[in-house]
Amino acid sequence: MQYMCEFGQKIGYKEEMVSVELFRPEYYELEIEDAIKIAKEKTLAVVEKYFC
Repeated sequence: MQYMCEFGQKIGYKEEMVSVELFRPEYYELEIEDAIKIAKEKTLAVVEKYFC
């Protein structure tokens, strides 16, 4: 994800949206709300470094 953020920043990506796809098998065992919360926290931790 860090590579994609660096690339997006390099090409001038300015949108206020990202898409998260969950392919981690351990997420499938979680309640949906917990999986969403974890995905959001981990995504923001990376994306905010580049776009906020």
